[in-house]
Amino acid sequence: PDKLIVQTDEVKHGLIEYFGVNPKKIVKIPLGVTQSKSVVSGVREKLESRFHGKKIILYFGVVSPRKGQDIAIKAFEKAMINLPDHVLVITGKAPKDFKAYEEKIHQYVIDRKIQDRIIFTGFLEDSEVETLFEMCESALYLYQPMSGSTYALTFAIQYAKPVIVTELKIFHEI
Repeated sequence: PDKLIVQTDEVKHGLIEYFGVNPKKIVKIPLGVTQSKSVVSGVREKLESRFHGKKIILYFGVVSPRKGQDIAIKAFEKAMINLPDHVLVITGKAPKDFKAYEEKIHQYVIDRKIQDRIIFTGFLEDSEVETLFEMCESALYLYQPMSGSTYALTFAIQYAKPVIVTELKIFHEI
């Protein structure tokens, strides 16, 4: 190919170092953040009732071991006593390869009897995602090391939400 388009310096460096790609063939185009926000009528009320009127700490994205939802669950479980007005809302679903992981974290929450404080939404429609970001107080991204970019973080940026993220180069870059 004439050019390779990547979203981060990490991916660019990986292509150069591991695959010997000529740096002049690589163009970096970072993920953008849209300025438009569309909250659909009725969606907010539906979500508010689902989350018991509590403040939302949001964990948005694909359910996967490298995304660290298990870490967020265990951390929130320890912090729950100090956050009585909050719920941890985990959105998204796992691809086939990580269904066992998804089932494991669901079962952990059930076994601990904390499903009223840690809520899984599964897949959400765009209008629900946008409304949920409008509603949430903050967002978590406790990812394991990775070289790719994350579209999920750009939602929190778009909605100007405070985030807690792991110390990864990719997050600094975004």
